[in-house]
Amino acid sequence: MMAHMGFGTRILDGYMCTSCRVWVCAEEGIVIMLPATAATASLVRHFCQDVSVESDPFTKVFRSWWILAKGRSAAGVMRSVTASRSRRTVSRLMSTGLALIGKDPPDWPLDCGDCCDGKRFRVVTADGIWVGNLKRLVTNYYNAYSEGCAPDKELLQVASLIGSEWVRRFLRLCLNNPEQTIAVMADQRKAARVALAVLCPATVPPSSVSSTPVCTAPFSVRVRAMLLELWDLPTCSVSLAKELLAATTNLRQWLATPRAANRNGPVANPPAGGAPVPAAAVSPPAVGAGDGGGAQAQPAVLPQIPFGAGVVPVVPTKSIDGWLPPTRALPDNMAQGLLWLINEIVVDPAVSPLKPQHVKQLRHLATILRSPSAAADIGSLTSAAATDAEAVVPPEMNFSVVVLLQEVTMLLVFSTSACLLGARLPVVARGVTNSLDDVCATVETYQADRMPEIGSAAASRGGGRTPPEMRAFFVSVFPHATEDPMLTGMLFPGRLQCRASAFATQEKPETGTCAKNYQTARKSFTPGAFIVFCACSHPRVLVFVILDQREGPPALLNAIITRFSVPPEYIVYDFGCGASRSVMSKLPLVLAASTITSDQFHIVNNVCSVAFDPRSFATLTKANTVAHEQRNRAIKLLARVLRASGQSDYTRVLSYHMLVHNVRAHARSAAMAALPDVYDFGRIYFSREACLCGCGHVKADSFGEELAVSSSEDEEDVPVLGSSASSSDEGDSEKVI
Repeated sequence: MMAHMGFGTRILDGYMCTSCRVWVCAEEGIVIMLPATAATASLVRHFCQDVSVESDPFTKVFRSWWILAKGRSAAGVMRSVTASRSRRTVSRLMSTGLALIGKDPPDWPLDCGDCCDGKRFRVVTADGIWVGNLKRLVTNYYNAYSEGCAPDKELLQVASLIGSEWVRRFLRLCLNNPEQTIAVMADQRKAARVALAVLCPATVPPSSVSSTPVCTAPFSVRVRAMLLELWDLPTCSVSLAKELLAATTNLRQWLATPRAANRNGPVANPPAGGAPVPAAAVSPPAVGAGDGGGAQAQPAVLPQIPFGAGVVPVVPTKSIDGWLPPTRALPDNMAQGLLWLINEIVVDPAVSPLKPQHVKQLRHLATILRSPSAAADIGSLTSAAATDAEAVVPPEMNFSVVVLLQEVTMLLVFSTSACLLGARLPVVARGVTNSLDDVCATVETYQADRMPEIGSAAASRGGGRTPPEMRAFFVSVFPHATEDPMLTGMLFPGRLQCRASAFATQEKPETGTCAKNYQTARKSFTPGAFIVFCACSHPRVLVFVILDQREGPPALLNAIITRFSVPPEYIVYDFGCGASRSVMSKLPLVLAASTITSDQFHIVNNVCSVAFDPRSFATLTKANTVAHEQRNRAIKLLARVLRASGQSDYTRVLSYHMLVHNVRAHARSAAMAALPDVYDFGRIYFSREACLCGCGHVKADSFGEELAVSSSEDEEDVPVLGSSASSSDEGDSEKVI
């Protein structure tokens, strides 16, 4: 069957009727009168184009064809002996044509030489699209080849300097937004107290500090020493302390105890952000509902919260109020750049942006920052990273550090900003390098070899196997696995499944403290599809997955680990922090190979860390991180078609749509200039694929001066690409294969 972009071939199972001696297609129930006629090929070709690309509903296409056929019959153009066909017969014919055209497409339209070096994709983007098919037409659930891969809580504990996610969340709120009110739920009070103890140990009872190992751990002491050089921690902690004071009884009682540490005496030189206050007291909320005979208990008179030297800091009104004066003295963008990296070290998993191959360079960078000539050396490094000139790097320095700074932009921004600290650089650098050592140890501990569960998806993550060996291992576990998208719901031509899924169909994703409100599957429609794209200027669809369950990180991660033998270098997803958290407890080797970030469009809603900002990595600043938003727009135009489809036609429409748009993307990417609206995209197809009718037709030049006009609005005299067969509506003796 011939499509606008080329050909598709398919084997049809059929049988011969014993009474009328005609062949009948067993799959669709269509009587095969002839192998194919030019008129039938034209009809089916235009139907596929109009429905799958132009997003016209079948009813509109059929009615246009029916009116045209009636008009030609009345005018005597069509033969009077031509038998009419019912709408149901035409519908089945169209469905068969979709299946025929989208069956076994060539591999090259579904690959991207700009984003892939032949073995590994540099950047892929992914997103779900909530355009599902009718639930009442679902005929079967897709096969999912998954194996047990239980989450490991130990991995979560060793992935960050501070293991508790809620403690890190409160630290992030205090450091980034000290002016905002911090809400603490009842089950979060312990984590909030630990966070407060990490920042300001004097604000909580000593027994609480000593009973929580994280507060007195060496890395917490080093973190606090690093933060004290740039932030005014008492000012940053005011909102959190006030929230805890109102909610925690024993903390109020401890603060009310008359001790020297709790006196509000004025000091001569209060720290920045604080002001001497008299020993006046404030009245917190009433404690209890009654006391002795039902009398209303009087509010306890408590002193204001002391934060060192008897000074109560003023509640900040903006985020920079939590910075020390030397930090505020820096240019605004430089101050932010200086704090970004430190924020990421403290409040987010270190294993997300930093990989095992970075450890050696990070330690070398820490050595440079500790040296007496740190200012000059850092200046040379940043200059080399900015100009890409190896000659300006001192010979005693490792050039791999320059490469690290060039790729991890947040390290380059930090180094550039640190040069402006002047005399304070050695003190700040000392604290940062101590924490960098802790980060390196964290990455090494997280990626340490562990014995995976035998036969699990984690066991088939690689282990030194080549892609063919990984495929063979997968087939040995699932000998009956198929690549048919009608059975698996996943289409990725040219890339056979090499691993089992690590997330079962019914498994709930673990996204940590972050949450995204995935809509529940609509009452009448299935959840839709999850699609993975490349990230070039003309993005291609690499793989799509028809969803049985809601969209979420498991859909993304299953598509990545099952179809990419070597995971992409960067994975861009709007809920990047949730995807990183989901994979963190199961597949550490994915994080060892890939960096998961958010996209440029959704990063404004992601307040987790600069590590999930695509601008933090040089490769992503040159990539199209919103490719999924651009390509999903064309798919959403098919909503009327897809929502009226059954499960089979839904998959077929998406397959043909993906093929056509990928061929167009290849043409636009290969062209030296913008292509005109009348360009025949079939030329790029036939420059790579020979005609299947046996004529051997191939286009030698895809971008010659002669441009063929091909429009789905033309109902007459539409030339068949690459063939001499006529495409008129009359029965033609010449057949199209």
